[in-house]
Amino acid sequence: MPEPLLALFAAAYAGAFASFVGVVIDRVPSGRPLHGPSRCQCGTPVRWRHNIPGLSWLWLQGQAACCDATIPRHLWALEAFTMLLAGTLAWWSIPAAVAVTVVWLTAVAAVGVAHGRKSAVPLQR
Repeated sequence: MPEPLLALFAAAYAGAFASFVGVVIDRVPSGRPLHGPSRCQCGTPVRWRHNIPGLSWLWLQGQAACCDATIPRHLWALEAFTMLLAGTLAWWSIPAAVAVTVVWLTAVAAVGVAHGRKSAVPLQR
C-alpha cells in the first residue's frame, strides 16, 4: 500500500477512535450510557453527516446544525491532533508506532480533558 493511502487510512481510523474517546469524555462523567446515537445539547439526534471526525466541526463552524449550541472546541482538537499524528507516522512508514502512539496519546489527552472539564479523574495521594 502506498504511503499516502496508508496515511489517509490511519488518519481516518484514528479520527474514529478519537471521536469515540470524545464520547467517553462527554458521557462518562455525567453518567450517561456510551451506547445510543449522539445527540445535540437540545436533544436532537446528530445526523451522520454532522458527525464525521475532524471535518464536521470545521464544516459546521463549531455550531450545532439544529440549534445555536456550540460544539466544544476540545473535541475537534482531540480528533485533529490524533488524525494528524496517525497520518504523519503512517506517512513515514512507522506502522507499529502508529497504533501504540495514537492509542496512548489519545488516552492521555482524554484523561487530561476529562479532568480539566469536570474533575472526573480522582487524584490519589
